[in-house]
Amino acid sequence: MTKSVAATLQGWGFNRCYQLPISAYSWNDYKPSMKDREKAKRTAMAFYQDVKSGKLHAPSFGVLIPFNLFQAICKSYAPGTKYESQDGVFWKQYEGMRYAKGVPMPFYKRAFGKLVCLAGKAANGKITITYKK
Repeated sequence: MTKSVAATLQGWGFNRCYQLPISAYSWNDYKPSMKDREKAKRTAMAFYQDVKSGKLHAPSFGVLIPFNLFQAICKSYAPGTKYESQDGVFWKQYEGMRYAKGVPMPFYKRAFGKLVCLAGKAANGKITITYKK
């Protein structure tokens, strides 16, 4: 479950996502084990150190694919189009960007993002997702 949420958030432009996948079988009677406490402490410390550093991380290729693909496809859902939706409103803010503003990316990742965006634009006319209103 945490992998899915982290992947979605990174696809939306969140720079780094930390996960703490700990299972509990009871909401009312859960007592974390020492192992789970240590895992939580390590994850919290890694998150703290990352935020404290102020460093922004270049996205992976796997993150660039959905980011640039959705950006291109959602042009058909921008305000004023036939199938206007909140997706179109959201992705309009990233128009022409290969990833979220201020995130450093090497030229080859920007070029890769551009190629994915062009593929999305090419597919855009052939794919239509509609929502009943």
